[in-house]
Amino acid sequence: MNVEAHVVDGSDVRQVGELLAGLVGRAREGEGPFFIESRLDRWPGNRGQFPQLIGGPYQLAWTWDPGTADARLQDWLADSDPVSLLCRSLVEEGALTREEIEEVDAIARREAEEAREFALSSPMPSPESAMDYIFAQGETR
Repeated sequence: MNVEAHVVDGSDVRQVGELLAGLVGRAREGEGPFFIESRLDRWPGNRGQFPQLIGGPYQLAWTWDPGTADARLQDWLADSDPVSLLCRSLVEEGALTREEIEEVDAIARREAEEAREFALSSPMPSPESAMDYIFAQGETR
């Protein structure tokens, strides 16, 4: 099988988005399959520390001043963190202000916490429903 392959800088959110948009469009037209290798530096928190996070939970403030983060995170935050890189570029380009990005972050954190609370307070599903919503229903294209 001859599978078209692509390599992308996984730290560059825009580059990943452009590649995926193009390939998804082609896949919807019946082309493919495709293989994507997304290259990026692994988050330092994945290096044997789980479940303890290096520096604690991610702080958006590290985007603006990586030097305030744990020393083991600073280089990664400055050079490889997709969130920090995108946020800094959006501010530099004038697309968003720092305050607008911080507001989006606060909203996302609040919604995630609400979803967490809902999930934890909900009853456990029945074993019979374990396979519900796993496979697409209805007609295919």
